[in-house]
Amino acid sequence: MDLGIVSAIGAVPAVLCTVLGGVLADRYDTRLVWAVNSGLSASLIGLLGWLTFNDAVPIGQIYVLAALMGVVAGVNMPLSQSYFPSLVPPSALKSGVTFNSMSMSIASIFGPTLAGLIIAAVDLSAAFAAAALCWSLPVLIAPVLPARQADPCQNNRTLADFRLGFSFIRQNSLILVLAALVVTNYLLIYGWVQTLPAFVELFAGGEREVGYASTAAGAGATLGIILAGRLRPGLFLGYQILGATAFFAAMVIGLSFAPAFYFVPLLAFLAHAGNGLFSNYCSVAIQARIPEPIRGRVMGALSVVFNLSSFSGARGARSRWSAT
Repeated sequence: MDLGIVSAIGAVPAVLCTVLGGVLADRYDTRLVWAVNSGLSASLIGLLGWLTFNDAVPIGQIYVLAALMGVVAGVNMPLSQSYFPSLVPPSALKSGVTFNSMSMSIASIFGPTLAGLIIAAVDLSAAFAAAALCWSLPVLIAPVLPARQADPCQNNRTLADFRLGFSFIRQNSLILVLAALVVTNYLLIYGWVQTLPAFVELFAGGEREVGYASTAAGAGATLGIILAGRLRPGLFLGYQILGATAFFAAMVIGLSFAPAFYFVPLLAFLAHAGNGLFSNYCSVAIQARIPEPIRGRVMGALSVVFNLSSFSGARGARSRWSAT
């Protein structure tokens, strides 16, 4: 049950702060905001590592840290999604989105594996220290990256600045449909990923098995993203989006009925391969239709909808706790 509570506590500020992150991305130098936000994230993870090292991590402090991490995560999502597409010309947008998505998927492959090795060789606090170090790198990298185009006509700290992203989405029916499909997939993702440790316990597994499943999912997502980058769907893009999300849903349903743990990594790999394909196609379709000067606010508004899906993790954990 605590897994679900922590997930929900982190999701609430994440939902509330995504619009703020989008406004900050369009109003100020995105590189500066990204560096400050990453520095805050590194500090929070480092604090968690220090508390773990001193064996002083009561559940109340976990709740507080989860809420604070939700704030920085909420701000970070529209920052990254609005900044990286601006680094490439429109003709190379698909390649840019694919590269950005691939980097996150590769991190999801090596991250859990590296964390498991560090925990086995040293301890849990050392893994948190390594994560904090990784999050501090953007502080050094951001100043040397190119600046992003700002909106010269944006309002001066008015509510209209926050509403602009929602208004743009409401006026574009295609983006609304794609957003609904993404939310549906996110519900499935958070429903099983957030409860993965509890799910693995059903097979008498532990941290190692959780790492195997997470790595398999990351590898599958990377494969899906690579395929999406190489395929040329053209007029069949809509059919491929629907096919990929249907395949992902079918694999997650099959995963929930897995008779033994040996099936979990395989089904996780296949499921996230379909989701990687789907996510990349949707990202390209959405990003291509957003004007650069308001990209941050539109992605911030979309992130609000996407983050609402993370509450399914709390629902899943509570259902499992109630059943036991």
